[in-house]
Amino acid sequence: MVKTGNKSNLRAVNIPFFLFLYYNRDGDIMKSILVEIQCDCGFHTYRKSETLVLSDFEVDIRKALMENTYFTIRCPRCGKEIIFLHPFAYVDKKHHFIILLKPKQAFCEDDHHLYHEDTRSRKRIVFDPKTIKEKLCILEDDFDDRVIEIMKEKLRLQLERQGREIVDIVYQDRHEDSLWFLVNQEPLAVLYENYQSIESSLEKEKYDRYLAIDGQWAKAWLALHK
Repeated sequence: MVKTGNKSNLRAVNIPFFLFLYYNRDGDIMKSILVEIQCDCGFHTYRKSETLVLSDFEVDIRKALMENTYFTIRCPRCGKEIIFLHPFAYVDKKHHFIILLKPKQAFCEDDHHLYHEDTRSRKRIVFDPKTIKEKLCILEDDFDDRVIEIMKEKLRLQLERQGREIVDIVYQDRHEDSLWFLVNQEPLAVLYENYQSIESSLEKEKYDRYLAIDGQWAKAWLALHK
């Protein structure tokens, strides 16, 4: 089953079983699949998609991920943007990280076996394709995303105490001694020394499991380390 739908309504659509297997009979990852996509207006089509991307060789896919277009298709009949979702692994050997995208209800213990032998790479699980862009920005800058998420949550709490309503905070990049974020689409800089302070308080990661490092994780961490 693959998640498809428009921006406001993701829904599940069946696809042929032999096309959706994340592993084949020999235990190898299937790289290309066909995704069945059906719009609410009745338009129906198939789209070829990849389940495994190696960043060194597929820069075009990285570009689409950074533009938030890889998991979307525009319905030629009604013009709606359809978002689809299927198991997907992005492997970056240069920066030593692996991002696994799956529907939350499909994530299971067996997924931790994927690249289990790679003990140098951060392993992350995400459930929304639109979160991949920020995750790529953080990890390609060789930052610990645990620290970034804690920084974002502490920044949110600080701004809310000042009476601001925060819709979202998104990491952008580092420039000299500052890390830059978009807060409600407005740029805001945080000194790098804040990153260093939080980093020194975290335990060294083992890289043996896929972790969901996001705002909820940061809230839980801060609750335990008041």
